[in-house]
Amino acid sequence: MAKKGTKGGADKLRCDRMKVTCVGIRPVMFDRYVAQDELDRAAEEKLYLDDERRVCFPALNIFSFLGADQGSKSCAAVFMGRERASYVRGVAASIQIDPDLVPFTREGKPIVFDKFDASERDTAAGLHIEHHVARVKKGAQLIPMEKTRPVLELPWALAFTVTIYDLGTPVKPDIIRRWFHRGGIEIGFGTFRPVYGRFVTTVEML
Repeated sequence: MAKKGTKGGADKLRCDRMKVTCVGIRPVMFDRYVAQDELDRAAEEKLYLDDERRVCFPALNIFSFLGADQGSKSCAAVFMGRERASYVRGVAASIQIDPDLVPFTREGKPIVFDKFDASERDTAAGLHIEHHVARVKKGAQLIPMEKTRPVLELPWALAFTVTIYDLGTPVKPDIIRRWFHRGGIEIGFGTFRPVYGRFVTTVEML
């Protein structure tokens, strides 16, 4: 496939672009971090919302899904074994994801959050609150802590553009395609994954 060049001078930066569409096969659980005591946070504060209160997923989280080096919950870390470091660096150097906030859609329409009612649901948006007990590490101990987190129900979809700059890294379009296909099942999006957040993917080269 011929590579497209970015706008510029004679030495154009070469890149490939793909449209990625992720269609959920499991609900997504959210736990957006804010600098506030966990016990004081309302469930809706753990959602990613834009100015129109559309439920979104940050491009930064998709970027981390591909190449985060912390823990083992990225495609580069899980799938590339001893070569993970070069792929983590490759993702950091060569991948761009647009837009910055990707709206979730249902049947082609954005999902807009209103509020959770007394039953802890937003029926129109297909969102509800779940309660679990998680073990949170504090020092050398694991402390049981109740976690209250919002969940986006099926169906849902995300569509975004991935640009892969040709910088000589091992991260190529075929790798990214395989990572989305395999990672959608084995890793997923959001928190408490892959119990939540699993998806299937279609990729279209642009």
